[in-house]
Amino acid sequence: MSKRMPSLSSAGRFENFRRVLGHPEFRHYLTASTPNLIAFWMHRIAVGWVMWELTGSAAWLGILAFAELFPTVLLTAIGGVLVDRLGAKKMAMITQGVLVVLKTVMALIVGFELATPMLLVGLTVIQGLTMAFFSPARLAMVPQLVPTADVGNAVALNSILFNLARFIGPALAGFTIAMVGPAFAMAAYAVTAAYFILALQLLVNVPAPPKQEKGSLDIVGDLVAGLRYVRRHEGIAPLLVLTLATSFALRAVWELLPTFADGIWNAGAEGLGILAAAPAVGSILAALYLGARNGDEGLVKIAILAVPASSLVLIGFAYAPSFWLGCLMMAVAGATLLFNGVVSQSLMQTSSDKSMRGRIMGLYWMIFRGAPAIGALVIGGLGDVFGMSGPFSLACIGAALVAALVWRRRETMAQRLERSV
Repeated sequence: MSKRMPSLSSAGRFENFRRVLGHPEFRHYLTASTPNLIAFWMHRIAVGWVMWELTGSAAWLGILAFAELFPTVLLTAIGGVLVDRLGAKKMAMITQGVLVVLKTVMALIVGFELATPMLLVGLTVIQGLTMAFFSPARLAMVPQLVPTADVGNAVALNSILFNLARFIGPALAGFTIAMVGPAFAMAAYAVTAAYFILALQLLVNVPAPPKQEKGSLDIVGDLVAGLRYVRRHEGIAPLLVLTLATSFALRAVWELLPTFADGIWNAGAEGLGILAAAPAVGSILAALYLGARNGDEGLVKIAILAVPASSLVLIGFAYAPSFWLGCLMMAVAGATLLFNGVVSQSLMQTSSDKSMRGRIMGLYWMIFRGAPAIGALVIGGLGDVFGMSGPFSLACIGAALVAALVWRRRETMAQRLERSV
């Protein structure tokens, strides 16, 4: 198979994205989801800042992250089963309705200064439970809105907007927190979630899920079937192992940013917003590169090599002597981690059976969102005792070692995952 290099001309770089945006259902979906993503990042920064103000503790930030993300470990795989059964659109609308109510309650509690650390943790647990069902629906919806040949580019474009939201959201959150308080930053999600429901209902026509052979819902049986499918797949299984390592050791840093921004560099809420937005700059550039590619040859190597690259950059971040150098390191880490995340997700979506896609994405998101909760809890707890730089650097080294083990299986993985499109 001959290698085909991506075009670097401006026309070639964006032609793939123009083709994807030519599909109206996908275009409407992006229009509905982008404001929701911006508000999602605003809320995350705001609730983390409130916890930091209440406690001044990295360990409490780890507990908060654990409260949001660990329910993902428990239920996202089951959410994937329900997506395969009920359909991605229906599941997305139900869960967003729950989040409208929840985010409104959280904003009111913070606005009336009734928040306590344990109350924030309790409400965040409910949020995590809801997101466990929404996330596989959101991920499974994308490949249903475009032809198979455009799935990779659709995932890349969706990632660009996700990371653009990660750039805009924290910046808006930092400004909003400084000017009018965190409650307003948290309330934004309730508004955009309501808009998402309305737009999804009126504009986006998602195909119905494939008919199941069994008439009754068998969650345990369907989940076991999905796990067996993953275990036997010589490409998807090692990608999920790699996702576990990167999520536990590297992506946990997002949950601990208040410790670096204010606890180490004394940058305040505005600095937290800048630091949280910095990875989006590199992520957008990396996603543009992926969108310029033609075919998927070489993507397995990119997914694996991105992990040690991210580890080195984040060790540099942990020991950065200044706030702005830390922001630069985070921008580079945003690019390298996106190479791993987007490529892994795209390869799993295009190589998995359609009847298993919801379950595969459920397992992927269970790891992608759940493992950082455990990582933040462990690293944050150790950071309160030994300082953040040492424990976090050791975690980065561990992720690089896992990538070295997965690298040995790259040829077999490429045969199962990479297909010329």
